[in-house]
Amino acid sequence: MDSSFDVDQNTFDREKRFVKSMVQSLTLSPEKSRVAVIGFGNIPVEVVRFSSSQDVVAITRALDNARKIDGRRNVAKVLELTASVLDKARPSVPRVVILLTAGSELYLTAPSQALRDLGTNRYVIAIGPNADEEELTPIIDEPRDMFTVPTPKELTWSTEYMVNEIVKRTGKLD
Repeated sequence: MDSSFDVDQNTFDREKRFVKSMVQSLTLSPEKSRVAVIGFGNIPVEVVRFSSSQDVVAITRALDNARKIDGRRNVAKVLELTASVLDKARPSVPRVVILLTAGSELYLTAPSQALRDLGTNRYVIAIGPNADEEELTPIIDEPRDMFTVPTPKELTWSTEYMVNEIVKRTGKLD
């Protein structure tokens, strides 16, 4: 979840609602799907760890309590931390990364490769006019894995569709 300096509180709250909707679509348990959530601005911060309670209520509470990080957006750092977190995840389950960002940056090929090497399914949700699709393209494998949301309001309107598409493309996540 992007909470860099140019992401206002309203947009950040919409990102949190999107993540909550995604979590509610999963069957969470130690033997099935588990969730980790990383917020980022100039640094990445784990909001929910794989080792945290994998209970929808606990995850929702953690998301509600997540604070904006601010600072300059650093997508490369969040991708690197995500790869590190997923490297410790169970190898027998699909690894899915969903990057919510209201901006972009150059040189994302190397940090994206670490995620690719782990066999992850990667999706980008590009929110607003500052999210440059071309700069974010190295993260994904196919154009359909990037969802472009012209305004933060449309993130709210599109949440159900995007969650369903990600679940459908990745396979049953339970």
